[in-house]
Amino acid sequence: MARYSVNGRKLHEIRLSKLVGSKKLAETAGISERTLLEIEEGKRQVTEETLFGICKALKVDAGTLIADEPAVVIPAPAGDAGASKSA
Repeated sequence: MARYSVNGRKLHEIRLSKLVGSKKLAETAGISERTLLEIEEGKRQVTEETLFGICKALKVDAGTLIADEPAVVIPAPAGDAGASKSA
């Protein structure tokens, strides 16, 4: 399954400009708030389903959120199995 790198900073700025809280956006997009925050921090790539859920919730085009450069995914520390799961 394809994964996409999202420009987390841009996602965060758009979310704030639309006065949408992280909990509300996550709920509307069908993901957990933790997942959303990890996307905004550049720690997580997203599936097409998650990308379009976020875009639909914010009413923006997917091209607006796709990162110009691939995300640098920081590996989870050893023993932190939960951090390696993705959206």
